[in-house]
Amino acid sequence: MSISETESYQQANRALISLLSINLLAGVATGMLQMTIPLYALSLKATTLQLGLIAGAVGIGIGRLLVVIPSGVLIDRYGARSLFVASTLVTAIATLVLLSTTSTLTLLGVLTIQSMGQAIGFLALQAGFLKRLPYLGKARAGWQRGATQIGFYLIGPVLCGMLLQESRYGVVFVSVGAIFFTELVISWYRRVCGAREVQDSPHRSESGQLARFRVLLTDRIMLQVLTIECLGAATFSVFRGFVAPVAVTILHLSVRDVSFLILSQGAVAMCLLLFGGGLLELFAVDRIYRCSGIFVAVGSVLLACAGGFWSFWAGAVILGTGTGLMSLCSLSQISRVQGEKGKIAALFSFSIGIGNTIGPVVAGMVGDLLAVQVSFLTTLPLVFLSWLLFQPGKQPTRSIFDPVCINEQTDQIS
Repeated sequence: MSISETESYQQANRALISLLSINLLAGVATGMLQMTIPLYALSLKATTLQLGLIAGAVGIGIGRLLVVIPSGVLIDRYGARSLFVASTLVTAIATLVLLSTTSTLTLLGVLTIQSMGQAIGFLALQAGFLKRLPYLGKARAGWQRGATQIGFYLIGPVLCGMLLQESRYGVVFVSVGAIFFTELVISWYRRVCGAREVQDSPHRSESGQLARFRVLLTDRIMLQVLTIECLGAATFSVFRGFVAPVAVTILHLSVRDVSFLILSQGAVAMCLLLFGGGLLELFAVDRIYRCSGIFVAVGSVLLACAGGFWSFWAGAVILGTGTGLMSLCSLSQISRVQGEKGKIAALFSFSIGIGNTIGPVVAGMVGDLLAVQVSFLTTLPLVFLSWLLFQPGKQPTRSIFDPVCINEQTDQIS
C-alpha cells in the first residue's frame, strides 16, 4: 500500500466517527419532525389531502425534487462540506420559524423551504460517505444509513414522545433547531481537528454534466436501486404521514402509543438493515425484494383494517420488515455503481424524493375519497408491478472495493 493510499485510509477512518455522529443527529431531528408535523397540522385543522401534501414536504420529498440534481453537480465541483454547512443553517432557521406558523398553507410553505435545506444536507452527507466508502470496506457500507436510522427510528420518536406531552409543539421545534446547530458545531470541530474532505479523482470524460447523468441512468443496477428506493420511500412516507392521524383520531390512541408504533416499525427495519446482510449470501436480491413486497402488502392491509392497538402494531411491525428488506436490497446494489459520487448521491436522493412526495399526496387523495385508513394501501399496486420490472443484477463491471478501483481513486485530500 502506497503512502498516499495509507493517508487516505487514515483520513477516512478518523473522520468516520464524527460523520456518523452528524448522521445520527440528522436522523434524530428528522424522526422528531416526522412524528410532530402531522399532529401539529391536525391542530391547525388540516384536511386529509393537506395532511398528504404536508407529509410530502416534511419527508423531504418536495425539497429533494427541486434541489438535489443541481446540488449533486455542485458537490462534484466544490465539495460536500460547504453545501452541508449552508443547507443545515437554512434548515435550522426554518425549523425555528415553524413556531410562528398559524395556518396549514403557511406550514406547507415553511416546510418546503426547510425540506430543501435538509435534502441538500442529507445529500452532502451521502456523497461524503460514498467518497470514503472505498477506504472503509464492505462491512461498513451500511453504517451511514444505520446511524441515521438509529436516530430516525429509535431516538427521535422516543425523545419526541417525551417532549410532545400536552401538545408542546414549540418545545419540539426548538429542540430540533438546537440539534441542527449541534451538527454545525461538530462539522466545525472536525475542520479544526484536521478532518479534510476526500475528493473524487478528476473525471476524464469530456461530456457535459447532463450527459454524465444520462450515462448513470443507463446503468441497469442504478435503475434497480432507484426503483427500490422510490417505492420504499413512498411506502414509508405513507406510514409516517398517516400513522399518527389514524391512531389518534380513529383508534383513539395516545401520543405515547403513536411513538411506540413508530419505534416498532423503525426498529425492525433498522435491525434488518444492520444485521440482515447474511440474507444476501443465501438468496438472490430479486427474491429478497419479492419477499419484501409480500411483507409490505400484509402490513399495509393490517394497518388499513386495524380496529385496535395490537392489530395496528402488528401491521407496523410487518410493514417495517418489508421496508427494511427493501433498503437491504438497494444498499447492497449501490456499491456496484461506478461514477462521480455527487451525481450518484443526487439520483439516489431524487428517487427517494419522488417516493416521499408522490406517495403521501396520492394517499391523501385516496383517503379523502374513501377513508383515511385506506391510505395505507396506495403503494401496493406499484410494489407488485415492480416485480415484473425488477431484474436480478448480473456481475458488476467492477466493485468500488476492488483493489484496482481503490488505486484509481486514491484521492487528493483538499
